[in-house]
Amino acid sequence: MKYFAYGSNMNFEQMRERCPEAKFMKRAHLENYRFVYDGGCGFWYTCGNIAAAEGDIVWGGLFDIHKKDLTNLDEYERYKERLYERQIVLVKDDEGNKTKAIVYIRPNPVEDIPGEKYQGIVLEGAKDCGLPEDYIQTLDWRKIKELF
Repeated sequence: MKYFAYGSNMNFEQMRERCPEAKFMKRAHLENYRFVYDGGCGFWYTCGNIAAAEGDIVWGGLFDIHKKDLTNLDEYERYKERLYERQIVLVKDDEGNKTKAIVYIRPNPVEDIPGEKYQGIVLEGAKDCGLPEDYIQTLDWRKIKELF
């Protein structure tokens, strides 16, 4: 099965720990969504999330995962506790090929400033997946806040 990672799970080192059987396939994007740092994930941290946004795109990594990997992701994303919902979306690669993939989305995100460590994992993952440099810049809160 295919899994679309758009936040910290793009990070190859983190994915090896969480989903040892997962194989990175290629970069892909999801249309009509945007990436957000979500402060509503619980306790003391901000997490990556996506929100519907007509005309925007979210870049990420497309992984081939096994059933055990899905179980691990469900646990990490607190799927059974309903922190994140698991959905099937249609992502596109650079050639325009479409693939159905699992994605986790937390309803009603609360945009917030990410912690440096978490943001670093996301940025490293974006580079691991070979995302476009201009898109990677939009994930860097330090650069975003310099604009204001």
